[in-house]
Amino acid sequence: MSFAIEPTRGKCMNVRMTLTIIDETPCMYAKPVHDTLVTSPAQTVIDLLGDAGRGEEAAEAILRREYPERTEDERRTEKGN
Repeated sequence: MSFAIEPTRGKCMNVRMTLTIIDETPCMYAKPVHDTLVTSPAQTVIDLLGDAGRGEEAAEAILRREYPERTEDERRTEKGN
C-alpha cells in the first residue's frame, strides 16, 4: 500500500490524500455511491469494530440497517451479553 498527501490550491489549508491499495480484498464488493467507490457493509463493519466506542456504535447501526431481520437476542448473543 502506498499513501501520499499533497496540498491543494486555494485559501484554505486542504490536502488531497491518495491511497493506493495493493491488496484489493477489502474492495471486492465495493459499490459506487455518488461517484465514489465505498467498501461493502460487511467490510465497513469489520473495520469499525476495531475502533472501540463510536466505531462499535457505527458498526451496530450499519448491521441494523443492512440486516434488519436479525433479532435483538441475536445481537446480544454476538456481543456476549
